[in-house]
Amino acid sequence: EQGFEAFRAKDYNRAYDLLSKAFAADPGDFFINFYLGRAAFESGQYEMAVMVFDRAMMIRPSDPRVKLELARAYQRLGVNDMARRYCREVLQTDPPQAVKQNIEKFLAYIDRSEKRHFFSGSLALGFDWDDNVWSSPGGDTIRTRIGEISLTGPSAEEKEDMVFSARLNLNHTLSFPFSKSAWQTRGVFFHSIYEQVGALDTFFLDMETGPEFALGKGVAGVMATADYLELDGSEYSSALGVKAHYRYMVSPFLILWPMLSYENKSFELNSRRNADHLDLSLDAAFPFKGFWWGL
Repeated sequence: EQGFEAFRAKDYNRAYDLLSKAFAADPGDFFINFYLGRAAFESGQYEMAVMVFDRAMMIRPSDPRVKLELARAYQRLGVNDMARRYCREVLQTDPPQAVKQNIEKFLAYIDRSEKRHFFSGSLALGFDWDDNVWSSPGGDTIRTRIGEISLTGPSAEEKEDMVFSARLNLNHTLSFPFSKSAWQTRGVFFHSIYEQVGALDTFFLDMETGPEFALGKGVAGVMATADYLELDGSEYSSALGVKAHYRYMVSPFLILWPMLSYENKSFELNSRRNADHLDLSLDAAFPFKGFWWGL
């Protein structure tokens, strides 16, 4: 009785110890075997849970509760074929509708847990009209501290144009079996084409890839980053870097996201503009009036 009380109180380690002693005194009792297996499962001893539930099945070979508990234990051990087998045996007995639905959800969960590759993405097409594509000043002469300068070339006067653009976001996650880690890869592709001013046609590629790990209440990651920018069909700039981040759930109402990143940026046409960038940021997200807000 003390073992059953400890189990109802969710003190599973104590329940396991007490029920183990009860089993030694009466190994043929079905309920002692059943709840000893449950206590072993809840305390993370999945191999022991399988052994105990197997003994319970020897006492009651057709008991659906034991088969479902065996299915759960086998799933935690990664033996999904055995988990499916016991679930299907219970389904063949035409259980109550609520039990049937729970089994079907559990089978679907097993299928999802075996999935290793996850893809997502979005595509946006745009059209813009710009009445000053060069961002030219109002006149062809500007006044500076060293005197007046006369502008020449395309930027000397305002020019309007239409711009067609496309943006593609792609995300891939590779999850590792029996692990709280995954490999994340993200890419952004952007291309804009000007109807008349081809010198401003732009192609931009940004990629990042690296592992992420579940740590406590958050997720930590280290990503290698790269980007490439073309202007008018020729390389304009490129960059390589690395960043580390940690998304931490302080509470259901606050998520903090500190990030440290380093980037080495180089310019194809003017190496004097090459630079090293070091950034430290802290983002926060919180719900307010039915929306999530970022800061």
